[in-house]
Amino acid sequence: MELSSRSQKKVDSIVLNASRLFVQHGYHKVTMESIAQYANVSKVTLYKYFADKQVLYEHILKTIYLEEYNEIIEVIDSHVPFEEKIDGVVKARIKKYYDNNKPIFHGEITLSLDLQKFIKKHKKQMIIQRKKLYEQGKMEGFICEDVTDQTLEMYFKIIQKGLVSEFKDLGELESENLSQLLKILYAGVLGCQN
Repeated sequence: MELSSRSQKKVDSIVLNASRLFVQHGYHKVTMESIAQYANVSKVTLYKYFADKQVLYEHILKTIYLEEYNEIIEVIDSHVPFEEKIDGVVKARIKKYYDNNKPIFHGEITLSLDLQKFIKKHKKQMIIQRKKLYEQGKMEGFICEDVTDQTLEMYFKIIQKGLVSEFKDLGELESENLSQLLKILYAGVLGCQN
């Protein structure tokens, strides 16, 4: 459905303000009424675009996934050195964990079948993109040929989960410090360049 620019601004305002409320209060404490009030729209307007709170929440989650995917593709397809690509991909992947305007799904509701399918497809697409990155690293001699993609995926997940669990507020970690930390963490994989 094509929206007018005025309608799109309303939807964007609803999404932004609902996201902030979900981050601040959690899914269960936020109501459609509080979203309408915080977004400065009527409940009629809110329901015009989003049938209920779960539809709105899932729209936000899907948008977060799509933004992350597009950013990662942009990094992987860019013409920067391989080490900068690794840095960019990890930063893009963990960015959502320190953005105070974007909720992180923690299993608080049962997602619709459509969103579950979307997330499953998204995860597969992300793995395909990272495999492209790993292949480039192997071709350029940064990643040892004998390291399997499965091992690299496991390594990537460990680094991502470790960063998120160790630094509850990744936003406090300077970009330069995060880049240096990632360089150290990936030294084991990038060791073939020596």
